[in-house]
Amino acid sequence: MKGELCLLDIRNLTVAYNTQVVVRDFSMRLQRGELVAVTGASGSGKSSLLRALMGFVPASMGEIFFDGVRVCNGHMEKIRRCTAYLPQDLSFPCEWVSEVLETPFLFKNNKNITVTKDGWQAMLMRLGLDKSIMAKRLNEISGGQRQRMLFAVVAMLDKELILLDEPTSALDGGSVTLIVDFIKEMCKSGKSVLAVTHDKYFASVCDRVINIPTL
Repeated sequence: MKGELCLLDIRNLTVAYNTQVVVRDFSMRLQRGELVAVTGASGSGKSSLLRALMGFVPASMGEIFFDGVRVCNGHMEKIRRCTAYLPQDLSFPCEWVSEVLETPFLFKNNKNITVTKDGWQAMLMRLGLDKSIMAKRLNEISGGQRQRMLFAVVAMLDKELILLDEPTSALDGGSVTLIVDFIKEMCKSGKSVLAVTHDKYFASVCDRVINIPTL
């Protein structure tokens, strides 16, 4: 339940590319069911923080604990197995929407997840998308439709931790409200969400806001 157990504990984390430090001495705790926004100016290292949590960028200093267990550089399997990560710029070597929906479930950590056509249609409709989108090419849908489609993927993965990089950047006002409500519903079900954002409205509806200063 929210506030009773810490899912993610980041302690004095420093992230650097070669000799260039982009995040210095960052600490935070994320509780189960909590929605936390990370804000800061462009170039302050917000996206690098998420990549470091997934092990895509090595942390040069600090510690990460997931569900009470210390996670070391090079041993990120536990976090990856339990996390849905939605980066801001995500390209697909796919032509069809259906391929995008199917691809994450081909990965080793997701092969045990069962999804059905009816399940996809219900989730897409919940996000304001007509089920006919499954038969379209990627170049036939808008940026906002694509963003909502990716949220459907995140929801169907059913992970404990959700990392979002600028989740509302491609959405219009009405879609932002829909996505905010959708994320809050996921948190009520026990999911923990850490979102990097420049969107002041999105940040205002989060449980907490953490600002990363520019170095």
